[in-house]
Amino acid sequence: LPVYCIDDINAHEIDDGVSIESADLPGEYWIHVHTADPASSIVPRSVIGMRAESMIRSIYLPERVVSMLPSNIVRQHFSLAPNRPCLTFSARLNRNGDLLDEKITPGIVRNVVYMTPAIVSSVIGENVSTEETVIALGDRENQGAIKAEGLVLEKQDITGVHEENLKLLDTLGKARQALTAARGAVAITTATFSSTVLLDQKAMSVNETEFTSHRQQRDPHI
Repeated sequence: LPVYCIDDINAHEIDDGVSIESADLPGEYWIHVHTADPASSIVPRSVIGMRAESMIRSIYLPERVVSMLPSNIVRQHFSLAPNRPCLTFSARLNRNGDLLDEKITPGIVRNVVYMTPAIVSSVIGENVSTEETVIALGDRENQGAIKAEGLVLEKQDITGVHEENLKLLDTLGKARQALTAARGAVAITTATFSSTVLLDQKAMSVNETEFTSHRQQRDPHI
């Protein structure tokens, strides 16, 4: 099945994706949420396992990410990508949003499709606001583009099958949301914003690591 990994183009790791398929009865579908499964490949008392135990979680700062696991290993082995392990959380729904069945299974993703939330919104017909306010300060010499990893689909690359799947996922998701809201569930939304801090790499000591403090010779670009 196509597994849709929907994330920001600058995401440091791809940790989940979603797929959909028809069940054996008309009007019923299996929605699968595939999550990256690094634990399936990590020996508990190995160097990586002990680092994860001591770090507990990754720390996301505006200027850098202190990863619970080595970032190069995450990109090469643990992020969702073709032929990598996953844990799949599945829900069987009808078009009314009723939860009919559920299961959790280990597996391997094969057909992975990367796209941004904006592309998904355009495919399912949602209006996406393009208005933004940009506030920048600091030395502009530090500004640089962040390259995205992986092949991210653009709208013109979306096939009929992908468009049908995404619209069906949207329809079933909204039906489920309406059903739970009618039962008293509360939807919590937060404002979205992003900030980027670009540092003067030339002024950093070569001996510094991600676990040490950084001294800047001039203002970073924010």
